[in-house]
This record gives sequence, C-alpha cells and structure tokens, in this order.
Amino acid sequence: MVFELTNTDVSSANALRRVMIAEVPTIAIDLVEMENNTTVLNDEFLAHRLGLIPLTSDEATNWKRPFEWSSDHDMIETSFSLDVTCTVDGVMDVTSNDLIPMYPEHRVQPANYNTPEEKPIVICKLRRGQQLKLVARARKGIGKDHAKFIPVATAVFQFKPRIVLSHSAMADMTDDEKQAFVHSDPSKTFKFNPITRMVRLRRDGDWHPDPGAG
Repeated sequence: MVFELTNTDVSSANALRRVMIAEVPTIAIDLVEMENNTTVLNDEFLAHRLGLIPLTSDEATNWKRPFEWSSDHDMIETSFSLDVTCTVDGVMDVTSNDLIPMYPEHRVQPANYNTPEEKPIVICKLRRGQQLKLVARARKGIGKDHAKFIPVATAVFQFKPRIVLSHSAMADMTDDEKQAFVHSDPSKTFKFNPITRMVRLRRDGDWHPDPGAG
C-alpha cells in the first residue's frame, strides 16, 4: 500500500511508520508442540518458520495477550494441527495449507489459505517415510514483543518534492544551457524537446509539457 501524507512534518510521518512496525496488534504462532519430526530440520528451526507465517484475522483487536487474561471469556489463543507423512517417491512440500485450524470458529487462518490462485507458504520438504506432526498455538502480540508479530514487510517514507520551473528563466536560456540543465539531474526528472525547445517535467510516470507545473 502506498499513500500520500500532506500538511504535516517528518516527525508525524516517522511516528506513523514506527506505529505500523511496533504497535499494531497481530496474531502469530507463538508456541509449537512437536509430536514427531523426522525431517532434516530441527524442532527450533521449524518453530521459527511457523512463527513467521502470516495469519489473517479480523478479531486481533478483541483478543487479549496472555498476560492480559482476566476471565474465561477472554480470547488469548487458537490452535492449528499439522500431520503430514510422505508416502511417495521424490520430494513432498509441507505448506501452510497443511495447518488445519482446530477451532474454525476463531476465524484465524494462514494467509492465502486454500486459495487456488495463490501459492501457499512452504514450511519444509519431506522424503519418503519422513513425518512432521505438531500442534501450533497462535497468540496476539505486537512488534515490540517479537518480529513475527510485525504486520508489515517494511514501512518507509520519502519526501515528494514540488518542482516549479520559471518560465522567464527558461526563456532566457539557450538550447545548450537547457540540455545541460536536463542532464544535471541524475533522476531524469526533466526532458528537453529539441522541436519545441521546451523543457518538460516528468510527473506520475508521464511527461508534462508545462514547465511551470508543480
């Protein structure tokens, strides 16, 4: 998602960026109970991978974190089961589609879960005879708690300058001076038209003939 923030200063933009990274609550796999793991990856490595799988839920704001629990009505976690055994020759992928919600009523599931047009997330690969069986428990958290709870891949901002060219100054410049001006900008913001002898400005991916456009 890309949006434009106007009529503010850098501190406000940076505050929004930091909130997106560290303060927005999400749900992620926080505890993994291994029952059988005969893959080439150890338990801790698989638990780390499971924690980084993005989970979708509209109820994250209504959940409580484990230390905020106060009554039996508070929602603090949900569980997924995974039980895959490779019975074929070759390599078998274990993906996020193999995570079965144990409580579907909680409406928490991996991103792109059983979506034909989207590829699932690969957790590991199995050879014949290998098995992975576990129970994964997902809980609410924020980026301050752990990186797996960060809801964005990245959050950055940059200045969007407003450029205004002077008509009178351009009228007094020779063609060579206009070309030198255009080539002085490494970001290729301007372009010189030798037919109209006008300097054009790139805006929103297109060339605009009005040199006074902002």
